[in-house]
Amino acid sequence: MDAALKTLNEQQAIEAWSLVHEDGRVLATFKRPGGADAAFLDELGASLLASARGLAAELGKGKVEEALIEYPEGPVLVQPVGEQAMLLVLLTQLADLGRVRLLLRRLRPELEALV
Repeated sequence: MDAALKTLNEQQAIEAWSLVHEDGRVLATFKRPGGADAAFLDELGASLLASARGLAAELGKGKVEEALIEYPEGPVLVQPVGEQAMLLVLLTQLADLGRVRLLLRRLRPELEALV
């Protein structure tokens, strides 16, 4: 397993994640035992990222760096990985968001190399 993916799996703040190509292919996925199924994240993330990209283009704001949906039981974070993939991360609680964002920023080059 790639070191970046192993690092994601080791984060207790992450309940599930999925690395998805924009054509719908799941490149890698992880679900903590008893955690939410990451499969539903794929469709949600593709729709969310497409909407965010459309909004950014309409507003002239540049490329999408991240999209976030907050839920009482933990947020879902969507980040582009390169030009053709996205990483969807389901966190256990909002308090972990900053730490996970920093981790993803550090892992981005390794994740981009996977796609």
